[in-house]
Amino acid sequence: MLPLIIASGLALAQNDGCSKDADCKGDRICENRVCVSPQPSRSEPVLPVPTPAQATLVQPHEASSPHRHRGLFLRPDIGFGYLTASMSDLGGDYTMSGAAAYLGFAIGGSVADGVILAGHLWGMGATSPNITANGQGGAPGETRLGFAAIGPEFDYYFMPANLFLGATLALSRFTLRTGGRLTSGGTDYSTQVGLAGQFGVGKEWWVSDSWGLGLKGEVTITANKDNSSSNPPTWMGFAFAVGFSATYN
Repeated sequence: MLPLIIASGLALAQNDGCSKDADCKGDRICENRVCVSPQPSRSEPVLPVPTPAQATLVQPHEASSPHRHRGLFLRPDIGFGYLTASMSDLGGDYTMSGAAAYLGFAIGGSVADGVILAGHLWGMGATSPNITANGQGGAPGETRLGFAAIGPEFDYYFMPANLFLGATLALSRFTLRTGGRLTSGGTDYSTQVGLAGQFGVGKEWWVSDSWGLGLKGEVTITANKDNSSSNPPTWMGFAFAVGFSATYN
């Protein structure tokens, strides 16, 4: 009789189903009093997160990109233009002027992308300039009018057009050689050191990652005291030039 009662109780317990996961065999779980196999969980796909090194690689590396104005700056330029100097004192009015050759060189570096600070040296020379004194004048041979200046230059490049504006504040001097050859003989005259300002504009085209060739135009204004007396008059100078430039940057 006792075995029959125990068997009847087990049958009833099986008919009632499970009450917890422990009542189920293996990895089955209890759901609604029924042992079932667990369903695989549905989770959102996890996208890989790039490491800091990978994130750096996908960003543009401006420092090494070509066609940027950074680092060492070199610019030689050559051209032609017009040079004039005039002065008035008690003895009358004097003017010297003529077509002139131009030569310049700048060296410096960038302080920011496209912003250049450099030292700028340039000069102009006119052979057989027209010399006028009190309205009378001519162009005597073996006469050369020269102008030279040196000072700090500031340039700004408009990219990607590669257009630039430049300004230089410089110390300057006029020289005049009359008679004799260029390097010997004749008589030399020079003004005192004065102050000059130059303003330039140019356009360049890249021919490599670091070199650009272009065209440049500039205007110079200068004021220089004469060396002839204790109360010297001032020579006022004006020059403009156009030419070719070669820039490394």
